[in-house]
Amino acid sequence: MQAEEYNRRGKELVDYITEYLGSIRERKVIPDVKPGYMKELLPDSAPTEPEEWETIFKDIERVIMPGGTVSESTLVALLAARKDKILHLTTSAHSSVEKAGLISLVKIRFLPTDEQFSLRGDTLKQAIQEDRSNGLVPVMLCATLGTTGVCAFDKISELGPVCAEEGLWLHVDAAYAGSAYFCPELRWSLEGIEYAHSFVFNPSKWMMVHFDCTAFWVKDKYKLQQTFSVDPVYLRHENSQAATDFMHWQIPLSRRFRSLKLWFVMRAFGLKNLQAHIRHVSGNDLTQELLRRLTRSGTMYLIPADLHTKRIIRFTVTSQFTTSDDILKDWGIISKMAANLLAEMSKVSDLSKQKIIF
Repeated sequence: MQAEEYNRRGKELVDYITEYLGSIRERKVIPDVKPGYMKELLPDSAPTEPEEWETIFKDIERVIMPGGTVSESTLVALLAARKDKILHLTTSAHSSVEKAGLISLVKIRFLPTDEQFSLRGDTLKQAIQEDRSNGLVPVMLCATLGTTGVCAFDKISELGPVCAEEGLWLHVDAAYAGSAYFCPELRWSLEGIEYAHSFVFNPSKWMMVHFDCTAFWVKDKYKLQQTFSVDPVYLRHENSQAATDFMHWQIPLSRRFRSLKLWFVMRAFGLKNLQAHIRHVSGNDLTQELLRRLTRSGTMYLIPADLHTKRIIRFTVTSQFTTSDDILKDWGIISKMAANLLAEMSKVSDLSKQKIIF
């Protein structure tokens, strides 16, 4: 949104809060909907094209409000992109929106759509054997598909079969790079994901969803429920058994309405625009521009190489007179020029997650 529209929409939210507070005595204290009520009100998947804000905003009252009583602080939190904690009795809308968002992501092909989801292999085997010989009992492995720090990837197709053979829980953390799976051409690293027992990525890192928001899938939900479920009489309600209550998937008894942020972003941008956001600047473009600037500076001569589809800058030493001081001096020039380039680019677009490959 541009500033003028942001201001107008903010006023609409304030007006909605005012209307809500004025009619609060006419609203039910607890929701009277049944589990699954939202299924008929929501589309099967996220839209490809962006939807108008008016359409999304109307769904607050049409879709969300019937499923839960919402406090004043929760509505005000819409302005600050954060959600109040919703008690267990008001989670019908909350749970439904969470499931709708996660199902939409699966249909975009983040993960296989079959029942599997409602290091190197030899190295892993050796590590497991060493642990067991030392009296330890390995129970799980956390593999990465795009770490936040250096965007590193594990080869799930090699690790998965080992975990299956050894009876280990395989958790896949795609924290930063998981958003890239919006784009079919970037899904090469998902090979072997069918072996995973759980998968997570953070829309708050690259998907334009405000912190905090994490998308989490688990192959067998009953494993989590066996671990975290509590069942005192004061937490039971008439839909306790029929509904998916995410209270039993975590330690706290209450949850913020994080899923609403994800839902709004997916509808407001649409799949095409989310894909364009991921693709809008190729990592090769920044790398190539840095190479051009370094060459034009006349301080050094570097040549590129291509590693699969990635352009990299090669720094090679060919002179017998080169010293470590020379290398440190050159690295200082490269680092400063790269920092300046990123600073320039960040002024015109959000490139905070782009990387120059060296």
